Amino acid sequence: MYLMNGDTMAVKVTEVSETEVRYKLQSNLNGPAYVIAKTKIFMVEYENGSKDVFARENTTTPAPRMGDPTVTAKRTELEKLHRRKLGGGIAGVIFGSVGTAVAGSAFAYSLTADLEPPSRVEDKTIVFGFATLFSIVVLSAGIGSIVRSGEIRRELNALPVAIAPVIMDSRTVHGIGPENGPVYGINLAFRF
Repeated sequence: MYLMNGDTMAVKVTEVSETEVRYKLQSNLNGPAYVIAKTKIFMVEYENGSKDVFARENTTTPAPRMGDPTVTAKRTELEKLHRRKLGGGIAGVIFGSVGTAVAGSAFAYSLTADLEPPSRVEDKTIVFGFATLFSIVVLSAGIGSIVRSGEIRRELNALPVAIAPVIMDSRTVHGIGPENGPVYGINLAFRF
């Protein structure tokens, strides 16, 4: 019995059901019977040479088709959303940081201004206080947008990718080789 984790076991299979395999250890045929889920088994090879390959049954999701329109549309949508969130987040952090620094400094200065009349100091203090608060909100929104763009990137990376062999010739690859001569071979193409 060959397991999915790479281990092999010398066993005598006594029963194969829809979801599990019952077996006894080859070293102790009169001993207890064991049960293992078929999802943990790659293949069972019997004494007569026949084989049961369970790895094909163990796949829970089918391999993506090349150019699957659903996956392609989802990938395109997520890439646009990621760029928008990341760009907006970076802009929010920059403007929020600069605004907080400038308005916060002006707010702090207006609190310490002793030379102007009290009513004018109160007006400036209120304006600079609101400007500082607004800048902090923009900065927080920018940070939140960058965090969200990371979540979108993880979702984007989780989409299936199809890998297929591609035959290369001198028309598909330029500038490779010791003397930039023609190149022939097989490469893997990643289709999203």
